[in-house]
Amino acid sequence: MQNTTIAAIATAPGAGGIAVVRLSGPESYAVAARVFRPANPNKRVEDAKGYTALFGKFLEGEDAFDEGVALFFRAPHSYTGEDVVELSCHGSPTVLRLALRALGRLGVRMAQPGEFTRRAFVNGKLDLTQAEAVMELIEADSRREAAAAGAHLQGSTARKIEALRDRLLTIAAAISAYVDFPDDEIEQTGAAELEAQLRGIEEQARELLRGYDAGRIVRDGVRTVIAGRTNAGKSSLMNLLAGGEYSIVTGAPGTTRDIVERQVSAGGVKLILQDTAGLRRARAEA
Repeated sequence: MQNTTIAAIATAPGAGGIAVVRLSGPESYAVAARVFRPANPNKRVEDAKGYTALFGKFLEGEDAFDEGVALFFRAPHSYTGEDVVELSCHGSPTVLRLALRALGRLGVRMAQPGEFTRRAFVNGKLDLTQAEAVMELIEADSRREAAAAGAHLQGSTARKIEALRDRLLTIAAAISAYVDFPDDEIEQTGAAELEAQLRGIEEQARELLRGYDAGRIVRDGVRTVIAGRTNAGKSSLMNLLAGGEYSIVTGAPGTTRDIVERQVSAGGVKLILQDTAGLRRARAEA
């Protein structure tokens, strides 16, 4: 699988000024040379150095269908750790369709969802927490959510976990050395000190878990039910907070029957608001 060259549209769907088609794999440069012709006849795609760009025309066979820029990243200094080429063309659905068709005819496989990030993980460019943070950052709905995902992407969580792992390995090595070579003159750490170190590690691990719970709230949001008596203004409050007419507001009691749900941001925190039917006293059974 890793020996194949993959491609995907890296920009949002729909028409736009610019779109990017990303290639990754061992044949990225060779394929790009078949679909992109530099405007400078003295330049060759195959000779392009990493972190450089060329302006030129995009081709299907020998027919040019657009012009734009090709960006080059040599392995292992790329997002995936492989040779990567990014083709920046005009954001026309027709242009993108022609580009993908030209790549497909050259044996390039369309990437599966998340495959670029998976390759980055497999090739050691990202650890697991960073790979997960990529999708969290893409789907972030608030500044706080984006900041939390960005911190994970920078490797802050992974570094903390790695530090705890190293301390545990050091303690385990000391205990193992004492058990295997009790008669040798090995500097020993007292049981009380070892216990104190382990308790410190346990507390830091618990702190990481507490941080995970807080991060989960930032990522997934807080489900917030708007509850109250009939005609108390629940639907009006819902519409005010959501910034639109999502719940029906009338003077008749019981207008809201099913739960109406909208997502809003309050102080940087994602709230999943749920407008509900009014509370009524249950009728006494006869």
